[in-house]
Amino acid sequence: MIVPETTSEALKHKINPSVGLAEPQTVHLLLYPP
Repeated sequence: MIVPETTSEALKHKINPSVGLAEPQTVHLLLYPP
C-alpha cells in the first residue's frame, strides 16, 4: 500500500511540524494503520 507523496507530506505536516523526527513514525502509521 503506497501513500501519495502529497497526501503523506500534508498529513505529516498536520500531525507534527517537526517532520525531521516525526517522519519515520508517521510513515509507519500511514502505511500500517492499526
